[in-house]
Amino acid sequence: MPHRFDPDRDTLLRRDDTVTAYLKPLDEPVYVVEPTGVEPAEIAAVTILLHGLCEHPFRFFHLARHLAQRGIQSVMPQLYGHGVPLMDVPLATWLAEAYLATDDTAKLLGAIGRRALACRALGVFHAHNFALLTDADLTEHLKVHTEQAHACYGSLFGPNDGGDPPLFLLGHSLGGLVAAEAGWRLGRSDGGGALRGVVLINPALQPIGKSKLETGIVNLGWLAMTDPDFDKVHRAINKVTAFDFPINVAWSSDAVSDIPDENRLHAADPLTLRRLPSGYLQAIQRQMGETHTRAATYPVDVLAFASVGDRIVNTDGAIRFMAALHETRDAAACPFVLFEDCPAHDPTRSTRRADVLGRIDRWIDERI
Repeated sequence: MPHRFDPDRDTLLRRDDTVTAYLKPLDEPVYVVEPTGVEPAEIAAVTILLHGLCEHPFRFFHLARHLAQRGIQSVMPQLYGHGVPLMDVPLATWLAEAYLATDDTAKLLGAIGRRALACRALGVFHAHNFALLTDADLTEHLKVHTEQAHACYGSLFGPNDGGDPPLFLLGHSLGGLVAAEAGWRLGRSDGGGALRGVVLINPALQPIGKSKLETGIVNLGWLAMTDPDFDKVHRAINKVTAFDFPINVAWSSDAVSDIPDENRLHAADPLTLRRLPSGYLQAIQRQMGETHTRAATYPVDVLAFASVGDRIVNTDGAIRFMAALHETRDAAACPFVLFEDCPAHDPTRSTRRADVLGRIDRWIDERI
């Protein structure tokens, strides 16, 4: 059964009439948002939400609140080398509370603006996380991320006796790559028990670059990320876009949404990483290729979203993955939604939000 808030061990972040949110201090921080007043046996489903590259679990709190209103519990592991270390979580509590309190982007921007000193304090973790990811073994940490979920909801991944609520994985960007890989691993080991499906939102399944030349330029940019003066290199390389090369070698807040305030929020967020070591990024590329091989033997249904014109990941990766998956799984049970009129990297924070959430709701409801 789902775990509940333990006042002797967990940190309560928010409790109101709709949601209860708390931190579970496992090996890495794991955040849980659940419907207030609902007993464990009444939880409709559990969804593990996996955030994107350079981001952190708070960026998913809006989706977790939405799911809680439908009786669904969300667990949000913090990906390795992102966010804040467990011992320093209290420094970020105010930011977590701000993301939990409202969906109003202007209010979130105001909260961040009023806490300039706290923002600078959180900025110390950028160098810390860069150092962690410099020595990280991505393959090992994919396993770790999977085990994080197992540690929080171990019964869901063991032999299923019919008493556990349905389980779903949902990942965005790098979290989509992790969710795709974890879904394949868990679905095959779980024997089709608790795990009912995987939702991918603009998954990182192919680097930006429509040709070998463009991909090579991107790789050169990624190598430059190890240089403290990377921003200067980034600006110089991006001048290539004037010649119609659709590349963006660094995380660009302007590409997150088609809503300007959402992009400003992303840029102002003190926990959003600005640069990453090239070795980690190259390992992501290698993992992309390996995850593509999973499509032909994928054990559960997948709902996927991709945005044409996404400047953070290459939409062709999701197209290829879903085409291969549809060769062995029913396309009607595995919808692929391609937004041609919305280039937002995170459509849950875009003008298509209501459409995305509605589709996720209906797809999950069909599997509960």
